[in-house]
Amino acid sequence: MNKEEMIVRLLQAKIIPVLRKVSPAVFMDVVDALSAGGVTAVEITMDSEDASSLIRNVKERYGEKMAVGAGTVMDHADLSEALKAGAEFIVSPILDESVVKGANAEQVPVIPGVLSPTEVVQAIRSGADMVKIFPAGTLGPAYVKNIKGPLGDIPIMCTGGIDAENAADYLKAGAKIVGAGSSLIRKDLIAEQDWSGLTKEVEKWFLQLNHL
Repeated sequence: MNKEEMIVRLLQAKIIPVLRKVSPAVFMDVVDALSAGGVTAVEITMDSEDASSLIRNVKERYGEKMAVGAGTVMDHADLSEALKAGAEFIVSPILDESVVKGANAEQVPVIPGVLSPTEVVQAIRSGADMVKIFPAGTLGPAYVKNIKGPLGDIPIMCTGGIDAENAADYLKAGAKIVGAGSSLIRKDLIAEQDWSGLTKEVEKWFLQLNHL
Protein backbone atom coordinates (compact mmCIF):
# COMPACT_ATOMS: atom_id res chain seq x y z
CA MET A 1 0.00 0.00 0.00
CA ASN A 2 1.52 3.33 -1.03
CA LYS A 3 1.48 6.58 0.91
CA GLU A 4 -1.57 8.04 -0.79
CA GLU A 5 -3.57 4.86 -0.26
CA MET A 6 -2.60 4.81 3.43
CA ILE A 7 -3.77 8.40 3.87
CA VAL A 8 -7.13 7.44 2.38
CA ARG A 9 -7.30 4.50 4.80
CA LEU A 10 -6.70 6.81 7.74
CA LEU A 11 -9.33 9.30 6.61
CA GLN A 12 -11.85 6.48 6.25
CA ALA A 13 -11.04 5.15 9.73
CA LYS A 14 -12.33 8.32 11.45
CA ILE A 15 -11.42 6.96 14.91
CA ILE A 16 -7.83 5.94 15.68
CA PRO A 17 -7.40 4.36 19.11
CA VAL A 18 -4.17 5.43 20.83
CA LEU A 19 -2.63 2.41 22.56
CA ARG A 20 -0.30 3.79 25.22
CA LYS A 21 1.51 1.53 27.68
CA VAL A 22 -0.97 -1.32 27.39
CA SER A 23 0.54 -4.45 28.94
CA PRO A 24 2.04 -6.74 26.27
CA ALA A 25 0.32 -9.65 28.05
CA VAL A 26 -3.13 -8.43 26.96
CA PHE A 27 -2.18 -6.16 24.06
CA MET A 28 -3.42 -8.40 21.26
CA ASP A 29 -6.65 -9.07 23.16
CA VAL A 30 -7.22 -5.31 23.22
CA VAL A 31 -6.51 -4.95 19.51
CA ASP A 32 -8.78 -7.90 18.70
CA ALA A 33 -11.60 -6.29 20.72
CA LEU A 34 -11.10 -2.98 18.92
CA SER A 35 -11.11 -4.69 15.54
CA ALA A 36 -14.32 -6.55 16.41
CA GLY A 37 -15.94 -3.17 17.07
CA GLY A 38 -14.99 -1.80 13.65
CA VAL A 39 -11.58 -0.19 14.20
CA THR A 40 -9.36 -0.28 11.09
CA ALA A 41 -6.35 1.75 12.29
CA VAL A 42 -4.44 1.88 15.58
CA GLU A 43 -1.66 4.07 16.93
CA ILE A 44 0.90 2.36 19.18
CA THR A 45 2.93 4.85 21.18
CA MET A 46 6.69 4.51 21.22
CA ASP A 47 6.82 4.96 24.99
CA SER A 48 5.00 1.64 25.39
CA GLU A 49 6.87 -1.43 26.62
CA ASP A 50 8.49 -3.17 23.63
CA ALA A 51 6.62 -0.92 21.19
CA SER A 52 8.49 -2.28 18.17
CA SER A 53 7.36 -5.84 18.85
CA LEU A 54 3.78 -4.70 19.38
CA ILE A 55 3.79 -2.97 15.99
CA ARG A 56 5.20 -6.09 14.33
CA ASN A 57 2.70 -8.38 16.06
CA VAL A 58 -0.33 -6.37 14.94
CA LYS A 59 0.97 -6.20 11.38
CA GLU A 60 1.60 -9.94 11.32
CA ARG A 61 -1.89 -10.76 12.59
CA TYR A 62 -3.91 -8.27 10.57
CA GLY A 63 -1.93 -7.45 7.46
CA GLU A 64 -3.75 -4.85 5.39
CA LYS A 65 -6.93 -5.22 7.45
CA MET A 66 -5.47 -2.89 10.10
CA ALA A 67 -3.33 0.21 9.50
CA VAL A 68 -0.64 0.24 12.19
CA GLY A 69 0.98 3.53 13.16
CA ALA A 70 3.52 4.69 15.70
CA GLY A 71 2.63 7.49 18.11
CA THR A 72 4.62 9.71 20.48
CA VAL A 73 7.42 9.81 17.94
CA MET A 74 9.54 12.55 19.48
CA ASP A 75 12.74 12.51 17.43
CA HIS A 76 14.60 10.84 14.59
CA ALA A 77 15.66 7.93 16.82
CA ASP A 78 12.02 7.14 17.60
CA LEU A 79 11.19 7.44 13.92
CA SER A 80 13.93 5.02 12.88
CA GLU A 81 12.80 2.45 15.43
CA ALA A 82 9.17 2.79 14.36
CA LEU A 83 9.94 2.45 10.67
CA LYS A 84 12.15 -0.61 11.26
CA ALA A 85 9.23 -2.20 13.10
CA GLY A 86 7.01 -1.54 10.08
CA ALA A 87 4.92 1.42 11.22
CA GLU A 88 2.68 2.54 8.36
CA PHE A 89 2.06 6.07 9.63
CA ILE A 90 3.76 8.36 12.13
CA VAL A 91 2.12 10.55 14.76
CA SER A 92 3.80 12.98 17.16
CA PRO A 93 2.57 15.35 19.88
CA ILE A 94 5.07 17.93 18.61
CA LEU A 95 6.42 19.35 15.37
CA ASP A 96 9.95 18.02 14.87
CA GLU A 97 11.03 18.73 11.31
CA SER A 98 13.57 15.88 11.33
CA VAL A 99 10.69 13.46 11.95
CA VAL A 100 8.63 15.00 9.16
CA LYS A 101 11.50 14.93 6.67
CA GLY A 102 12.52 11.41 7.67
CA ALA A 103 9.00 10.06 7.21
CA ASN A 104 8.74 11.85 3.86
CA ALA A 105 11.98 10.24 2.73
CA GLU A 106 10.45 6.82 3.43
CA GLN A 107 7.09 7.75 1.87
CA VAL A 108 5.23 7.18 5.15
CA PRO A 109 2.37 9.52 6.19
CA VAL A 110 3.34 11.81 9.06
CA ILE A 111 1.03 13.71 11.41
CA PRO A 112 2.84 16.12 13.79
CA GLY A 113 1.22 17.78 16.78
CA VAL A 114 0.43 21.50 16.57
CA LEU A 115 -1.84 24.02 18.24
CA SER A 116 -1.60 27.52 16.77
CA PRO A 117 -2.46 28.52 13.18
CA THR A 118 1.21 29.36 12.66
CA GLU A 119 2.25 25.84 13.71
CA VAL A 120 -0.42 24.32 11.47
CA VAL A 121 0.96 26.08 8.41
CA GLN A 122 4.57 25.49 9.44
CA ALA A 123 3.91 21.76 9.72
CA ILE A 124 2.32 21.54 6.27
CA ARG A 125 5.11 23.60 4.70
CA SER A 126 7.61 21.25 6.33
CA GLY A 127 5.99 18.33 4.54
CA ALA A 128 3.37 16.99 6.98
CA ASP A 129 0.48 15.13 5.36
CA MET A 130 -1.95 16.12 8.11
CA VAL A 131 -1.72 17.95 11.42
CA LYS A 132 -2.78 16.83 14.88
CA ILE A 133 -4.42 19.49 17.02
CA PHE A 134 -3.18 18.56 20.49
CA PRO A 135 -4.44 18.84 23.14
CA ALA A 136 -7.71 19.43 21.30
CA GLY A 137 -9.86 19.15 24.42
CA THR A 138 -8.24 22.23 25.91
CA LEU A 139 -9.87 24.50 23.33
CA GLY A 140 -12.78 22.42 22.05
CA PRO A 141 -14.52 21.87 18.69
CA ALA A 142 -15.12 25.61 18.17
CA TYR A 143 -11.36 26.14 17.92
CA VAL A 144 -11.14 23.56 15.15
CA LYS A 145 -13.99 25.26 13.29
CA ASN A 146 -12.24 28.61 13.57
CA ILE A 147 -8.93 27.14 12.36
CA LYS A 148 -10.70 25.62 9.36
CA GLY A 149 -11.97 29.05 8.32
CA PRO A 150 -8.72 30.37 6.84
CA LEU A 151 -7.02 26.96 6.64
CA GLY A 152 -9.84 24.88 5.23
CA ASP A 153 -7.71 22.80 2.89
CA ILE A 154 -5.48 21.41 5.65
CA PRO A 155 -6.56 17.99 7.00
CA ILE A 156 -6.79 17.90 10.78
CA MET A 157 -6.72 15.11 13.34
CA CYS A 158 -7.81 15.91 16.91
CA THR A 159 -6.41 14.14 19.96
CA GLY A 160 -6.52 14.84 23.68
CA GLY A 161 -9.79 15.12 25.56
CA ILE A 162 -11.83 13.25 22.94
CA ASP A 163 -14.63 11.03 24.24
CA ALA A 164 -17.73 9.24 22.94
CA GLU A 165 -19.89 12.30 23.59
CA ASN A 166 -17.76 14.92 21.79
CA ALA A 167 -16.01 12.94 19.02
CA ALA A 168 -18.78 13.74 16.55
CA ASP A 169 -18.56 17.45 17.44
CA TYR A 170 -14.90 17.55 16.41
CA LEU A 171 -15.65 15.86 13.11
CA LYS A 172 -18.56 18.24 12.49
CA ALA A 173 -16.22 21.14 13.21
CA GLY A 174 -13.92 20.01 10.41
CA ALA A 175 -11.56 17.40 11.81
CA LYS A 176 -11.05 14.39 9.55
CA ILE A 177 -9.98 11.98 12.30
CA VAL A 178 -10.16 11.79 16.08
CA GLY A 179 -7.53 10.04 18.17
CA ALA A 180 -8.97 8.32 21.24
CA GLY A 181 -6.91 7.35 24.27
CA SER A 182 -8.02 6.38 27.77
CA SER A 183 -11.65 7.36 27.20
CA LEU A 184 -11.89 4.54 24.65
CA ILE A 185 -9.12 2.18 25.81
CA ARG A 186 -10.72 1.90 29.22
CA LYS A 187 -8.44 0.64 31.97
CA ASP A 188 -11.33 -0.84 33.94
CA LEU A 189 -12.37 -3.05 31.05
CA ILE A 190 -8.78 -4.12 30.44
CA ALA A 191 -8.26 -4.91 34.12
CA GLU A 192 -11.35 -7.11 34.04
CA GLN A 193 -10.33 -8.56 30.66
CA ASP A 194 -13.81 -7.64 29.50
CA TRP A 195 -13.07 -7.81 25.79
CA SER A 196 -16.73 -7.88 24.74
CA GLY A 197 -17.24 -4.77 26.87
CA LEU A 198 -14.40 -3.04 25.04
CA THR A 199 -15.90 -4.02 21.70
CA LYS A 200 -19.25 -2.56 22.80
CA GLU A 201 -17.47 0.64 23.83
CA VAL A 202 -16.03 0.97 20.33
CA GLU A 203 -19.42 0.31 18.79
CA LYS A 204 -20.89 3.08 20.97
CA TRP A 205 -18.34 5.52 19.56
CA PHE A 206 -19.11 4.59 15.98
CA LEU A 207 -22.85 4.82 16.67
CA GLN A 208 -22.34 8.50 17.56
CA LEU A 209 -20.75 9.04 14.15
CA ASN A 210 -23.27 7.18 12.02
CA HIS A 211 -25.26 10.29 11.19
CA LEU A 212 -22.24 12.24 9.93
